[in-house]
Parts: sequence; structure tokens; C-alpha cells
Amino acid sequence: MPYVLINFVNSARGIIFGSVALFYLGFLGGFSNNWGIMLNQAYTDAAIYSLDKAYWLLIPMATIVGLSFGLVLFAQGTEKLFNPRIRARHADTVDDTAPYEE
Repeated sequence: MPYVLINFVNSARGIIFGSVALFYLGFLGGFSNNWGIMLNQAYTDAAIYSLDKAYWLLIPMATIVGLSFGLVLFAQGTEKLFNPRIRARHADTVDDTAPYEE
């Protein structure tokens, strides 16, 4: 299961990066606002050189990085959930017989 989820996350990241790149380059139609079109508009308006337009560049970049990072963390978390070796190692370090301290 962890292998499948890690491959799923890598494929999802590739699809997201690919679609953003295709919209940025203009190969896909600009029928709606998305991250690629926002990045292209920021590039054409020279948003990197002006502070009042910098959010057009920073918001899509931060969103793409955040989504990618979240997917990787999701895959790692499910690996800890489904991997029996990690669960067995954790069970050896936890004392279930100790009374709870309040």
C-alpha cells in the first residue's frame, strides 16, 4: 500500500506540474484562471520587479509548493500507518501497561 500511494503522489505531482507548465506556455487555452495563467500574466506584467504585483507571482508558486509538500506528507503519513515494521517498532517503545498519569 505505501508503494502505491507514493507512486500516486508522484504521478499527481507530475500532472499538476505538467498542467501548470502547459497553461503557462499557452499550449492549453486560457478559458479560466488557474495557476499557469496567473504565472504567465505575472511574467508578462513584470511582477517580479514591482511590489504591488508580486502577489500574482508568489501566491500561485506558494500554492503549488504547498500542495506538493502536502501530498508528500500524506504519502509519508500513510506509510507510517500501513507499514507493519514501523508499527511493530513503535509498539516496542510504548508501554501499554503503565497507568495513565493525570
